[in-house]
Parts: sequence; structure tokens; C-alpha cells
Amino acid sequence: MIQPAYWTEEDWETADTGWPTDGVILCEISPPDKAMATFKECRKPVVAVGINPPTDVDHVRVDVWPALLQAMRHLAAHGVQRGGRVAFLSPWEADIAANVTDPRYLAYREVMEEANLLRRSDPDAGS
Repeated sequence: MIQPAYWTEEDWETADTGWPTDGVILCEISPPDKAMATFKECRKPVVAVGINPPTDVDHVRVDVWPALLQAMRHLAAHGVQRGGRVAFLSPWEADIAANVTDPRYLAYREVMEEANLLRRSDPDAGS
């Protein structure tokens, strides 16, 4: 398993040179263009899997929307009983998550709006 945050561009470029693999599965990552070129040159099949996978290779888009709505509605229902606070933790700030159409953030926003739980002090409440 490779964690791309710890890899340099050079690591990605040489990733194919000693690995006894017949293909590559990219889970929630998008390697540098040079790495993708290297994989293609070696004719290794590449499949991306994730919420927003790169679409320039074979890919599987995971639809987490229904599960996220259900989870958020459950949390919002319990949050109302305890003061109406539900936290959203994301790798992105709210404005970036909205722009990349992150389904995690969009489910959060939809349910918080449904439950009338967004506060004026929330950074994404839109003053």
C-alpha cells in the first residue's frame, strides 16, 4: 500500500521498475502525470476507485451519497436533542468542499439546512 503524501515525484516515476505487479488500483488518489505516463508505458492496467476518481483512466465512482444522508439525518436528529450541533470534518475547507462537489459536505449541508441547524456563526452558514 502506498500513501501518496509520503512519496516524491521521483518515487512515483520509478514505482513500476521493481514491483512484481500486473496492475495498479488507485484508491482516492491521483498520482502525478509522470507516474501515470510510466504506468501506461509499461502497459500496466490502472483503475481508479473513489468518490471523485480521476476520469482519464478506467475508474469506479463510489456513491456514498445515500449512506451519508442517512448518517447525517441520524446525527442531526440526535444533535437536536443535545443543542443542535453536528460537526463536519473534511480534508477541505467548506468553500473548497462545496466547489469540488464533495458528497460528504453536500450531505452535511443538505441535512443541516433541512433540520435548520446552521447557525450564523458557522463559517459556511452564509451570513
